[in-house]
Order: sequence, then structure tokens, then C-alpha cells
Amino acid sequence: MENGNITDTQITASSEWWRAGAYRGRLHLKAAGDMKGAWSTRGLDNYQWLQVDLRSYNARVTGVATQGRQDAREWVKKYKLQFSFFNEPGSFQTYKEKGQNKEKATKTFFATIGFGKRQLKSIKGAPSIMRSFNWKKINIEPVCFGAKDDSHGTFNITESGVIYTFKLVHLRGSVSCNPNYPSSFWGCGHPHYNEEKLLTIITFQNKSALLLANYKKTQGYGCRYYSYKIEGVGVNEPELWFNTLPSPISVSVGQEFQLWYGPDLKNCSEDDNSGHTCADVYAWYE
Repeated sequence: MENGNITDTQITASSEWWRAGAYRGRLHLKAAGDMKGAWSTRGLDNYQWLQVDLRSYNARVTGVATQGRQDAREWVKKYKLQFSFFNEPGSFQTYKEKGQNKEKATKTFFATIGFGKRQLKSIKGAPSIMRSFNWKKINIEPVCFGAKDDSHGTFNITESGVIYTFKLVHLRGSVSCNPNYPSSFWGCGHPHYNEEKLLTIITFQNKSALLLANYKKTQGYGCRYYSYKIEGVGVNEPELWFNTLPSPISVSVGQEFQLWYGPDLKNCSEDDNSGHTCADVYAWYE
């Protein structure tokens, strides 16, 4: 897998996310351009899998190693390893430790696997948890925010608990900070921003920003507002994954949070802004 001897066409999956196809599921793979640094699923459930067809009657597997995504905070917490043989294609058995009756489920799995005279056809990793994140959708209706005139969106917590971070999933719309540059889902494409092009901010009800990124105070016309970058996340990503909070926050049912466009939050340099973005809000609970 790592050296490329197994081709892309030998690797399939239950689902794939944008530019994070099954063939990206290789050890030590790094993001390149728009291509992500791992295989990532589209489904967020316990029924996803990655499969490798070894295409060799004499194939022998002596170990399996896994690692998290190189360019984002995603990884498999645990998974089960399954295999099938040439004479039983599509009939998968779950690997068990020698002498054990219980199926093996682990984060990083190393084992010697001997199959005697029966020859391995393919192996399939079936995660019981696809990511370590326990994502829960917060909103019922889409949360929409505009680029100026205090047009923030609001959402209320529907489940008490401890939250480590948030993510936004784009539904429709876009925002713009300047009519001379293309609009985007989450930020601004103006070269003035350099790498800190993300401008979407989650705040408490009192408008204080949650520390979900390393914010830069960008200079406007006689004022400053927040902009930031997150590795591997562009202004038009389908999902905006924020950084983990420095300290988790305890939340209660009904607690209000707000979604802002950076300049609008500070009423700063917003006259030529335009547009609205609508998203679903997810929180990662303990």
C-alpha cells in the first residue's frame, strides 16, 4: 500500500468524501493540492469499510498498520479486520487472535496471520467507529449567516454535555468580502488576507468568539476583525472543521450560540460585503 505496488484500482470503499477516495487510504500519504491526506468516508456510521483486492493467489498478509489523516483531525478509533479467499470471493471472515473466540477490534493492529493452504483473496477493514469524533447535529433548520448588517445565524444546544469542537456542513449560498473577487462558502478570496482567508466565526450569545482557530486580527478601515487559517481547509470546502477548543466547554439544553462573518461581527469594513451562507452545525461531544 505504501510503496504503490498495490494499485489504486485494487482499493475500494463503502463511501468516499470529496477528493478523499479509497485510493488515498495509504500509509504515510500526504495531502497534495486539492487531494486529501487519507481516505475519508461520506457516511458517518459504523457500516463503512475499506477493501484491498490483493489479486494474487500466493498473497500472505503478516501485519496491518493504520494512522490518522495527515492534513486534518480525523482517525479511526477502532476497527475489525476481515478477509476472504479466492475460492470464496465476497465471503468475509472476521480476524480473531490465535486461540481467541472474540473478534479483534483495535486502533492499530499488528499480527501474524497464517492461512495454511488456503490463499488470501482480499482484506477489508470494517471500522466499528469511523472517527474518534462523536459528532451530533445541533440544528433543526439550516443556520444561515450574512456578510453584513448584523445578519448572524443562531443555533441552540439540543443536548447537554461537554463539547470539544464544532464543524459546519455547507448547504447552500456563499458570502463575499469584495465584489471584485469570487464569493465563497466560509471566507474571502481577496489577496489582502494572505493565508488567513477563513472568516466564519462561532460565538457565544454575548458575541465573544469561541477559540476554534488561531485568529488573526485583520486590519480594516479604522477597525480590526478576525480571520484565520486551518490546515487542509479552504474557503470552499464542503465541511469546515474547526480546531479543538483549548479547553472543552460544558453546554446545556437551550444555550444559544451564534454564527458570524468576521467583518460583520465587528461591524468593520463590511459596506461592500454581500451574500448569505447556510449550513448544518455539528458538535463533537465527549
